[in-house]
Amino acid sequence: MPSIRLLLPVLLFAACSRPAPPGGTPPPTVALKDVRIVRSEGSQVTLTGNLDELSFRRTAGTYDGRNARFRVPGNAQTGSYEVSAPVFSGTPSEERAEGSGGVTLRTDRGLTARTPGAALDGKAGAVTGEQTITARGPGYALDADAFRLSVAGETHEFRGRVTTSLEAKK
Repeated sequence: MPSIRLLLPVLLFAACSRPAPPGGTPPPTVALKDVRIVRSEGSQVTLTGNLDELSFRRTAGTYDGRNARFRVPGNAQTGSYEVSAPVFSGTPSEERAEGSGGVTLRTDRGLTARTPGAALDGKAGAVTGEQTITARGPGYALDADAFRLSVAGETHEFRGRVTTSLEAKK
């Protein structure tokens, strides 16, 4: 019983968070450096990632990350992809994140796309953006004003002014 009496105050202290400064963002509940993330469902790995810094705000259920790279393994039909950005923020419970500062998407099928910012939807397996994108793949290059890349089905939609060039097979 003495161990429970000691544990209870520690748990209560850990559960408390400092209030936000007036007009400011609440301080992070947890701040980590050199983070490696592995997410799995059962025995299958569904996401791996590395971040230089990760701050999590428990009360808001949000996180902010710096210099992040996430990889989603695929299968024979979907292939895998990797998304990286200098800045990420998101809500883990919704499996959504916003990348900014220059987002790069790479697939194992040869697509490399770059945009200033993008939204990632983990549940839908999609990356979307309303900023310009430059994409290069095997035999093509493309620039567009906005995009939706469905990595799970490898369906790509480009909107606005779209410029495409095709390369001849070598």
